[in-house]
Order: sequence, then structure tokens, then C-alpha cells
Amino acid sequence: MTTDPRGIITDVNKQMEVLTGCTRDELIGAPFKNFFTDPEKAETSITLVLSEKKVTNYELTARPGTAKRPWSRTMRQPSTTGTGRCRACSRRRAT
Repeated sequence: MTTDPRGIITDVNKQMEVLTGCTRDELIGAPFKNFFTDPEKAETSITLVLSEKKVTNYELTARPGTAKRPWSRTMRQPSTTGTGRCRACSRRRAT
């Protein structure tokens, strides 16, 4: 999953569709925080990645969807432009 700096989802993979039970079209444009059991913590992860440039071992639990087990640990990294300005944050499953 990739978000913009405001936490709006800009890209997802098939795994995220399965995890949330939502289609790609339903996910893109939606707030990232809406898909986690602790929306404030999810929002904080974006703030952290923008300031720290990388966040590891930050636990977020996805809201139940069609997946049999939730994601627990995540790694978020900013995606920057050639001038170093952040344009998006991506989230990858770490465990």
C-alpha cells in the first residue's frame, strides 16, 4: 500500500485487496487509517515515516476483512522526488 503525505491511499497490491476485502477502486482515495483497528496509531505511522524517513517494528492491526490473519509488524518508507521532497509513503508487510 502506498499513501500520499496526508495518508490517502494512492496505490495498493492484490494482497491488500484480499486483506481488507475491498477492491482496488474502493481502497485508492480512501484514508489509510480507516483500515486499521487503531486509526490514530495508523495516522501516527505516517507522521513518523515522514520525519524519521523509515519506521520498522511498528505494529498495526488491520481491520478484519477476508484475510485469515491480520498484519502485525510493518515497515514504512517515504518515496521522494529527485529533490528529496516526500511524495508518498509505502507500507510493506515485515512479518
